[in-house]
Amino acid sequence: CFRSIFDINYIRSSCEIMSETVYRIIYALNVLSNNGYPELFSRYESIQAALSEIVEGRTSPVSGKLVVRNDKISADMEELVGSKNARLGEVRNRLDLNTPEGFVITTAAYHLFMQSNDLWPKIRDILGRGRSEEISVAGQSSRIGELFDRAVTPPGLEKEIGHAAGALFKRLGRKVAFAVRSSAWGEDSEIQSFAGQFLTLLNQTGADLPTAYKKVLASRFSESVLAYQGDQALVEHDLPMAVACQEMFP
Repeated sequence: CFRSIFDINYIRSSCEIMSETVYRIIYALNVLSNNGYPELFSRYESIQAALSEIVEGRTSPVSGKLVVRNDKISADMEELVGSKNARLGEVRNRLDLNTPEGFVITTAAYHLFMQSNDLWPKIRDILGRGRSEEISVAGQSSRIGELFDRAVTPPGLEKEIGHAAGALFKRLGRKVAFAVRSSAWGEDSEIQSFAGQFLTLLNQTGADLPTAYKKVLASRFSESVLAYQGDQALVEHDLPMAVACQEMFP
């Protein structure tokens, strides 16, 4: 009897309900206290990440990778590479159909970038002050964009991106230009769709990639996305952004 009730789907569902309830409590507490406990969001995020690993039983061998080649991607890597990239990987590597050459800068890289630049506390402060000081959504987005302009790509990540581009040029026997595209985890779910709202940059050189990467990440907080998400924009674990670097074709 109990085996049929407490299966993995029941556990996942219960954890999701509990997680959403705890987040709402933290959010309400900060509203009541004029953002008096912002550190609770970071603790919530770290506990949420640890809980996810426990529920799933183990982490993937590539779960911490910052960059993954397209020919190494499959559908079960959606959390790491985003929905779009996972489906392209499945088409390429399971069905043997042609897709562009390239690589993915993963959601692990996104978390590293955000943490190394301490961006989430600053973003929450801007969005919180936007409500209290009646700053427009466009104004909030502009201020967040300035944070990304000043942010520094972690040296280890920039090195990985450069190595991936160089390795691709070597495999192809020539240099190519890239399309740099968003592939957020949960970007095209049954609950929400962000079609056309994140930035795509075309004809980027290998040297352009670190800057292009920052611009795509910043589009996670564009005016249209902030307006669409509302309070959900404050959720740190929502829409972690993977970025596809794909070979351009004429």
